[in-house]
Amino acid sequence: MPAAGASAPGCSPGRWLGALTVLLWLGWPAVPVQAQDLVPGRSWAAAGETTFLQNCAPCHGPTGAGDGPVMVEQNLSAPGLSDPERIAQGSPADWFRTTRDGRIENLMPPWGNQLTDAQIGDVVAWIWQLSTSPDELNEGARLWATVATPLGDRDWQTLALTANHQAWAESVTASLGEQQHPVPTVGELRLIQRYLQSLTLTPDWTNPLRPGTGVLNGRIRQLSPGAATDPPTEVRMQAQVGETVLGTYTVPVAADDTFILEGVEPAPRILWTAQAEQANLDFASPPVRFDELGRTPELMLDLYLPSATHGNLEVESLQLVLALSGEQLLVGQTVLLVNTLPWVFTGESETPETLPVTARIPIDPAADEVTLADFGRTRFTAGDGFVLDSVPIYPVSGRHQAVLGYSLPWPLADQRWRQAWPYPVRHAILLIADVPGLEPEPAGFVQSGERELNGQGFTVWQAADLADGILDIEFSGPAAARTGAAGQQATATQVLPEPAYLMPRWLPAALALILLAGGGSLLLVGLRRERQGRDA
Repeated sequence: MPAAGASAPGCSPGRWLGALTVLLWLGWPAVPVQAQDLVPGRSWAAAGETTFLQNCAPCHGPTGAGDGPVMVEQNLSAPGLSDPERIAQGSPADWFRTTRDGRIENLMPPWGNQLTDAQIGDVVAWIWQLSTSPDELNEGARLWATVATPLGDRDWQTLALTANHQAWAESVTASLGEQQHPVPTVGELRLIQRYLQSLTLTPDWTNPLRPGTGVLNGRIRQLSPGAATDPPTEVRMQAQVGETVLGTYTVPVAADDTFILEGVEPAPRILWTAQAEQANLDFASPPVRFDELGRTPELMLDLYLPSATHGNLEVESLQLVLALSGEQLLVGQTVLLVNTLPWVFTGESETPETLPVTARIPIDPAADEVTLADFGRTRFTAGDGFVLDSVPIYPVSGRHQAVLGYSLPWPLADQRWRQAWPYPVRHAILLIADVPGLEPEPAGFVQSGERELNGQGFTVWQAADLADGILDIEFSGPAAARTGAAGQQATATQVLPEPAYLMPRWLPAALALILLAGGGSLLLVGLRRERQGRDA
């Protein structure tokens, strides 16, 4: 949400060119969104934080102080969003409309073509939270109890969301005057309004899941032959909005493999999944949500036993990105696995073709920050030198793509990085960041070109038909035995290749991800760390 109310100290062509650059960098939509008088629905500040840091903090700063790096670089100023006096001049509905529809005269582009109304509502909740506190809301709740009865049945909660503080205070004062009831002070009226706003804009210090009438029913299905030796006796029910987990409940599994969770809030925005562990693997059901009538389909949690062998899995394509960051080697990879057999081996016996196999993905035993991308959900078990991915791969040309990232301490032992797949690798591409004094030598690979993205050079290597599945890269040169390149630190998740979604030609997506890792993701992580440092 770049700079609502941004002001430029001067009108030089260079400065306005900088402002135009800001707008282009933020992706100005071609078609403005039509203005509508909408009030944000039930929103969560916890879900809005990530969206705020990604889209708004570059201008407004990670704490809403108006000190974002984009504004600082362009010598512009953005309004502070954590100032209670400034915030009181508008209403949550005003902030919602401004974010969605923009204010072109103040260099604020509309975000309605890039964010959903729900996402914008969460951002509004996060902005609102920046200028309030738990003590204020508790006091506001106490004060509201003293005036709720004389104020009558008018929808004061909606008015608190749609009116600024002055208009709100005038309406409450007039209504209490008609009832000849004592009128709270200006400061008390503000606390009451903030409390009523909190009934819609949920702060992250409160329980984001409210009690309700919702009921979730689920069932476990064992799809491997033979009985599991350690079937789960309980299931974790997880609620999330977007990528933000709101809460987790644990419920028992009945003798007939069913489970139930009662008394939850039936909000349609909340996604529910059932999760359980079996044979050291984590499994998750497809997500469900309540409809507008408070109904939800049954949760189906399918469990499998790990396959004793890998059947006939092959790595159809493997994409690796290696980069140095301080004293870490960051590894990101996208792997596309295919099951080519009309049957597989599960347990110790041959089974029908409907049964899947479990992917075994090799990683270095020293790997840290292991991440297997799956829309924010954990779905793997890390062992000593491997990861078991619990998403099943079915036979008859079944395909599955995994995106994995981790970090290794640098320099490497024996100055070598090695990965041994239990499956043949049909096609592999390496993108290795160029570091002065460092010479990579990938065995069996042919150098196919150079790339320079966002100021960082990469060497591209390719190989085909690695029947033994072994990737072996030896690093030589002075840099192979010392700390990696200095500068801004990164994390393993920042070099994750962009998922190609089962398309064989995924190299452009990988290059785009490297560009993102060099810019937007580093900025996001930097902003998070800066905010955490200030909070500390």
